[in-house]
Amino acid sequence: MAVVVVESTAQIFYQSLRDATNCELLKQICNDILIDEAYHITFQTERLAIIHEGKNNFSKAWRRIVYKYFFYATSMLVWIAHRKLFKAGGNSFDSYSRKMEHKYLRTLKKITNTMATQFA
Repeated sequence: MAVVVVESTAQIFYQSLRDATNCELLKQICNDILIDEAYHITFQTERLAIIHEGKNNFSKAWRRIVYKYFFYATSMLVWIAHRKLFKAGGNSFDSYSRKMEHKYLRTLKKITNTMATQFA
């Protein structure tokens, strides 16, 4: 789970860095990293879905709760540490939060194959 959270925040970080710079080389590096991160998230999410499937219902339920708080706590720490870059790249706290919410719900839905909103 930790890897998915870090890679999810990294996507917004590198999008912001790309959007904040005028350096074409840095923009290309950011694009390359974003492509890699997408593959990483897909791979990690698939593995987590396999692990999740093997758990009993109680274990699945408490893991969803822990994951939610871990995801949002980590997201907020990343915002605090890098808010100047996020803002320079055109993200307010609200837009960053909405993007992270979308990533959380999408990831949870892929892992659990359920209606993610019932656990939001």
